[in-house]
Amino acid sequence: MERLCIYPKEAARLLNIGDRQAQRLFRNIRFALNKKKHQYITVKEFCEYTGIDERFIVL
Repeated sequence: MERLCIYPKEAARLLNIGDRQAQRLFRNIRFALNKKKHQYITVKEFCEYTGIDERFIVL
C-alpha cells in the first residue's frame, strides 16, 4: 500500500535541497492550498505544486 503524505525531509532528498528549504516549500504549498500548519501534504498535492510526475515518486 502506498503512503498518501510526504514529509519535508523526503522532499529535500527528492529535490536535492536542504531541510530548511524543503520546510519553506511546504509552508508555501500549505499557503497555496489554504491548509493549516497541522495538515499533511499529500503526494498528489506535492506533485501538482512542483510539477513532478507522480509516477516518479517512490517513497
